[in-house]
Amino acid sequence: MGLGCIVGQDLIQRSLASKNEKIAKYSAITAGVCYIMVGTIPIMLGLAGRLIMPGLEDPEHVMPNLAIEFLPPFLLMLFMGALISAIMSSADSSLLAATSLMTNNVILKIFPRVKRKNLLPLARVTTVIVAVISVGVAIRVKQIYHLMVNSWATLFVGIFVPVTAALYWKKANKLAAWVSMVSGTATWLGYIFLNTGNFQEISDPIFYKAAAYGGAVAFVSYLIVTLLRYDRIKPTKLPSEYPPA
Repeated sequence: MGLGCIVGQDLIQRSLASKNEKIAKYSAITAGVCYIMVGTIPIMLGLAGRLIMPGLEDPEHVMPNLAIEFLPPFLLMLFMGALISAIMSSADSSLLAATSLMTNNVILKIFPRVKRKNLLPLARVTTVIVAVISVGVAIRVKQIYHLMVNSWATLFVGIFVPVTAALYWKKANKLAAWVSMVSGTATWLGYIFLNTGNFQEISDPIFYKAAAYGGAVAFVSYLIVTLLRYDRIKPTKLPSEYPPA
């Protein structure tokens, strides 16, 4: 499911903002290496927390409890501030990414005559709506781990195959992308609901199997549609500019 992060819009937008292709390439590689190095720190702290605090009821409280137990007040304040800053940084990137996708890839497709001067107010309203929905989902889901796994699985089963095909396969097309996204997501959701009935009482094996089946169906459906229908599909023309002002 980690493959879904590769096509995350909040990550891709950083590469697209690079000055040139070389900077985009090497900055992405450097960021990946740094991500692995920095990512091992909370893993090691989590493993240490299991040994130091074996009776902890909620494993998601390991980091705060370790900080409260071993850090002096001043360093504890810095730690909490850094933690909140990291959360806010990730949250605003995700909100802007979702807003961009909804505005440019959904709303403008449904209402292509929207003028450019109306895009900013539209994006602001979309941001508020996405934020409210996100808060509702966060309140409903009991564990952050399950929420994150579902987020990555959504990208993996719905977007990873079409985006990868668009980058590396000349026969990539819109019809196959739609079929892949719909079939992969439907398979993922269907497997979860058939085995649990909801998203709150799911064991890890069901998470991983659902994502694996969804990804496999997305890949196979994309391949079949492309091979069977490619000769009848007109190449997709990318828009050269935003709607007129």
